[in-house]
Amino acid sequence: MSKKNFKVQNVLVTGCTGFIGFNLCNNLLLLNSNVIGIDNLSASYDSSIQTNRLKKLKEHNNFSFIKADLLNFSKIKKILKKYNIDIIIHLAANVGVRESILEPLKYVDNNIKATNNLLELCRLYDINQFIFSSSSSVYGNNNGALKETMLPHPTSPYGVSKRSCELYGETYSYLYSVNFCSLRLFSVYGPHQRPDMAIHRFVHAIRQDKPIVVYGDGSTKRDFTYVDDIVKGFMKATKKRLKFEIINLGTGKSISLSSLIKKIEQYTGKKAKIIYKAKYRSDAVETLADITKAKELLDYEPKVTIDEGLKKYISWVEKNSNL
Repeated sequence: MSKKNFKVQNVLVTGCTGFIGFNLCNNLLLLNSNVIGIDNLSASYDSSIQTNRLKKLKEHNNFSFIKADLLNFSKIKKILKKYNIDIIIHLAANVGVRESILEPLKYVDNNIKATNNLLELCRLYDINQFIFSSSSSVYGNNNGALKETMLPHPTSPYGVSKRSCELYGETYSYLYSVNFCSLRLFSVYGPHQRPDMAIHRFVHAIRQDKPIVVYGDGSTKRDFTYVDDIVKGFMKATKKRLKFEIINLGTGKSISLSSLIKKIEQYTGKKAKIIYKAKYRSDAVETLADITKAKELLDYEPKVTIDEGLKKYISWVEKNSNL
């Protein structure tokens, strides 16, 4: 998206030091948006990763940062009162299907209640554009290409929390005219991704001749989507005033974990040492995005193939082995 086609706006980004948040903020800042980043800096992984990302974001004069917990309604209220916000892009959340099974109540607070706080402040301060980061986990074990019109069957507290937020968004859109766009993301990967994510774990372990754990027999399939394509989807959504929409962002192609590992072996020149463990009940057999709606409403067109994305990511890892 070129600068000439992008209007300068005040954009509030929650979870600004997270994987997608950091990449998205960089894009917004380069287009001269005024970005107000909120993060509680409490990620479950090495805190220096967030610290380094925040340091890079602060190099931009049009970036402001506030450390805050979205459950602190009065503090968030003061922030939104201070800044004339045009758009909220809500990325902050507890993530991870398996972790949500171990600590389900945490997802009620940090995902559902936190989102409710932001929606209520949109109502109070007449902020009428809200872009929400949802997940393919909402679909659960639906079969085939996943369409937004399918009845959700989430199989984890994480998926339930994301679906709950969508329902609240729909209600606020209907009652209070908050334009709410939910982007359901499919297995995002790329530079700065979380250490617990599959491609990160596989690439780092294989490069270091360490074993990797595969849950199931390797036949599980995922629609792995490069972060640059996801960011472009978010950027396109900022240009639309959609009253209420749920839109998939993926590639429309899936790959088995076994095939993924073979590609990583090919591009690293290393052989994987695989430990197979029992598949979790919550793990979907396949996630595959139907991106017809994204193409029609957002002119979304993913460009990075899994082979190109893996090569780019492995090259980035080799240059940034400390991250």
